[in-house]
Amino acid sequence: MKKLSIAILFILSFICVDVDAEAFYINKNGVEFTEREYSFISDFYFEGYQDYMTISDYEEFISSNIINGDINIQEEYDYDFNALRPYYSSSHETPSKILKLSSSCSEDCTINVTLTWKKIPSTNSYDLIGAYFENISLLQLMKSKMYYGEKISSPIENNIKSNGFSSTFKIPSTNELIQIMQEYKVTKGGRLYVSYQHAKNSVSLAESRKYEFSKNGYGNVYNFDSSVMSKYDNMQGLSVYLN
Repeated sequence: MKKLSIAILFILSFICVDVDAEAFYINKNGVEFTEREYSFISDFYFEGYQDYMTISDYEEFISSNIINGDINIQEEYDYDFNALRPYYSSSHETPSKILKLSSSCSEDCTINVTLTWKKIPSTNSYDLIGAYFENISLLQLMKSKMYYGEKISSPIENNIKSNGFSSTFKIPSTNELIQIMQEYKVTKGGRLYVSYQHAKNSVSLAESRKYEFSKNGYGNVYNFDSSVMSKYDNMQGLSVYLN
């Protein structure tokens, strides 16, 4: 009887497969995603980011373990017990674009900020996406990219200070919808403010640099010089307390 029980357990070990570990989606770069990973990436980053990911991107995603981060207890958070999504997420939507902030914390916090254009922007100038830090600091800027069609572009420049940072993107002339994404690590114990500012009128690169980081600025991030203030759209920002 003992030998029979061992044999049954041995057979069951091959029958019982972790379905979550099965490939749910394979992109053009050969990256395989489980259903849980695919869902998490859509929610934490943006729907379709899976198609841009390389093997290196996927390995970084797995090693970061953000899919198993801690919950930030605060004014509003996204926690679905059935889908196992222990992370904070909030968004702000206008008729033309959506700004989304996601965070996953353990010893430090991984932040993702995504700006999704819902229509083709009429002005192709220098836009800004960045953050203001209140009692926290930047540990690592991991990624700052613009995605449209099959193209991936880097920022024109990054401006990193002790109280915040920003990436400048030259908006392309394209018929493809644009998504801009930043991913970075910060310390815990303070508040993070994030913002995207679109140049509604043409500005030069020199003009796009005329700002200081301030909670009292546009989107609680950009305190523009009076000479360029009216050229940016003053889109509302987002914030989260990281604990």
